[in-house]
Formats: sequence, C-alpha cells, structure tokens
Amino acid sequence: MNRLPLFAKLLAMRTIACRVLAVTTLVTSWIWMQSNLLAGPPGNDAGSKRKALSKITLSSIEFEESPLSSVLDYLRAKTRAEGGHPSNFILYDPNGTIAEQDPKVSFKLKKIPITQVIKYACELSNTEVLVDRNAIVIGTHDELFELKMARRNGPANAGRNGAVVQLARTPVPRIDFQGADLG
Repeated sequence: MNRLPLFAKLLAMRTIACRVLAVTTLVTSWIWMQSNLLAGPPGNDAGSKRKALSKITLSSIEFEESPLSSVLDYLRAKTRAEGGHPSNFILYDPNGTIAEQDPKVSFKLKKIPITQVIKYACELSNTEVLVDRNAIVIGTHDELFELKMARRNGPANAGRNGAVVQLARTPVPRIDFQGADLG
C-alpha cells in the first residue's frame, strides 16, 4: 500500500521536470522570435553597421515580382553609392528552402530608410534578417535560429541539435529520495 504514493510522487516529479523542459523550450523560442532581429548581439560592431544603415535613406525604390536575390543585389549597390562602402548581404539558405520557394518581392516606396526596405523585403519573402559586424544575413526563421545556436554553442553543437543541447544544460530542481523505500 505504501508503494503507490511513492510511485505517484515519482510520476508527478517526472511530469514536472518534463513540463519545466517544455516551458523552457517555449520561452526560449518566444524570446528569440520577439527580439528585434536588427538589434544583433551586443558588444560588437553590429551597432555601428545598424547606425550606418539607418542613415541611408532612399528617395524611391520600386520592385515588381523581383526575386529576393535581385533586391539584395540592388541594396548592396545602394549602400555602396549612398554610404561610401558596400554592406555584405548574405542570403543564408543551407537547406535550399528559399531557393525552393523562390519568393518574389513587389513594393513601391519613397523617402524610406534602407533598414525599413530590408524589413519589408524580408516580410514579403517570409524571411528574417540578422545584422552582425560583418554582414546582413537574410534567411528563414529556422535557418537563422540554427546559425545563432551554432555561433553560441560552437561547431560541436551546430544544427538542429543545438537547441536540444542547450536545453539539456538547463538545471532541473533536484529532489532527494533519501530513505525512500522503492522495493
């Protein structure tokens, strides 16, 4: 009779640990999605790149059913013409997702900062942007998430398992069963 309450306690603790892990996963994903992707990681040259980009205002820009890669080529040329030096634009597509979807971008804008043009192009092509000190990286949410995890955890934890490895390091409260009768 005494074994049933102990089993129930063990099952409840296992359930709590699983829920903690699930909540941690959801919170981590939510925080990352809610972050301002143009903000980039703190403490590097990404801030100066963002400031330089925000100072570039285009008098007008128009694209009609243009491939995303063409838009990025145009923006690269415009940053060179307007800012003195080109920004590196990278279409990060290791899984071929963007190439497979072949997103087309159409918009007509006037007197707009180039950062807003990048934002709109990404929204229209179902991609996201990450600004770091060396480049402006455009990719899908999942691919940019994998890239960020690979940078954070190092090459050993890169790829889809990066998030799992990070969560495996999350501490779960320890429960002591000293003196418990399991048999």
